[in-house]
Amino acid sequence: MGNQIRDGKGGGYLAEVDSKNRLRIYAVVEDKATWINRVEEEMYSGIFESTGIQAATGGNWVVYLKNTSAKFLVIVKLKHRCTGASGSLSYWLSPTGTPGGSLTTLTPSNRNAGSNRSASVEMYQSTNITGLSGGRRVGSLFGNDGEEFEFAQPCSGYILPPDATLGIKADNNTSTHFGGMSLYFRD
Repeated sequence: MGNQIRDGKGGGYLAEVDSKNRLRIYAVVEDKATWINRVEEEMYSGIFESTGIQAATGGNWVVYLKNTSAKFLVIVKLKHRCTGASGSLSYWLSPTGTPGGSLTTLTPSNRNAGSNRSASVEMYQSTNITGLSGGRRVGSLFGNDGEEFEFAQPCSGYILPPDATLGIKADNNTSTHFGGMSLYFRD
């Protein structure tokens, strides 16, 4: 006999093939976020709200996120909604500086209620975070006053290595921005 594939449990059984010589398998497929949440317990929601923004020319920094973990942080989904006026948020990788001003510390929530793990990040919100500059603009979401949330799912995610940062700017005058992000950690 030629090459043979045996079962992986050591039972001595040969693997089956169909009439087109394709290996017969049984596999359960789930999206990566579900698997990470269920198995690794490392899927988080970071929710923010900035009220009373009067964005300056060039925009105000309203959210700052720094990965303080030894793992990579991946942001896979962002959402945004405005009330009071239309407005936009822009997403920036690697802004530099030390966040200042009147900051509110945010703690991303683990999406697995049975997990005691917490996200290793520094996350702040404000109507105007001072001390930040630069970075690379990687995306934007626009919201009309009172309309439903707008979503962005960057195809590869925004990846933050250890000590990397993400900043969110409010680019238009508006009264309130609501938003959030889905994030997880990977080696």
